[in-house]
Amino acid sequence: MESKYYIPDISEFYVGFECEVYNKYSEEWYIFLFNQVFEDTSVAYNFTEGKYRVKYLDKSDIESLGFKQITDDCFNLPLNDDEELRLLYEDNIIVIFLADQYNRSLFRGLIKNKSELKKVLKQLNIVDEEEKKS
Repeated sequence: MESKYYIPDISEFYVGFECEVYNKYSEEWYIFLFNQVFEDTSVAYNFTEGKYRVKYLDKSDIESLGFKQITDDCFNLPLNDDEELRLLYEDNIIVIFLADQYNRSLFRGLIKNKSELKKVLKQLNIVDEEEKKS
């Protein structure tokens, strides 16, 4: 992968989307979590000026969601005594399956960033570590 970051398409923005925003005064990037839908022009301006960037999904992002790496491209998340979730990851292609007696496939597709992975896990009704703690 050439770059660690990409400029998101405006259609990727939603409540809960995490990206980095460039602050021209401090000349630094900082993490920004969208907690509302914006309709003002500053967001559109910053977007068109390339002031937003998103980190491509990487192994540390997957581990931050409670998964443990068990091989180079496979991660494990125990769900209960009999089931665990397996996530296979290579070049942003994700395969998620329930590792039980049937090994049921739950998802296969392109996931570019941590926000997208969290969204898929939520749609699959899989609770992430932050929700388990609360």
